[in-house]
Amino acid sequence: LTMLRSVRRTLEETKSYLARATDDEKGRIGRVLKFFNDRDRDHPEGNGHDDGMRPGNPGSMNVEQMVRNMIQQVEEEIRHLEQEQQ
Repeated sequence: LTMLRSVRRTLEETKSYLARATDDEKGRIGRVLKFFNDRDRDHPEGNGHDDGMRPGNPGSMNVEQMVRNMIQQVEEEIRHLEQEQQ
């Protein structure tokens, strides 16, 4: 639970940074986030989650949307774990 809260804080900070980032920075951040998002064993590709990226063309990514979706996914996981602890 602590790790997920830390991930959420990091994603929130990333979202704030993206508001003032250049297109080049957004592209680099998007590639890194996509790498980790794709490696997530709990949510394999094709899981129905829209990560904000269009397949095949890294230039077509919407990094801000991807970060918002990742925050939402982490918040859902946090809520699920909190419910399990009750």
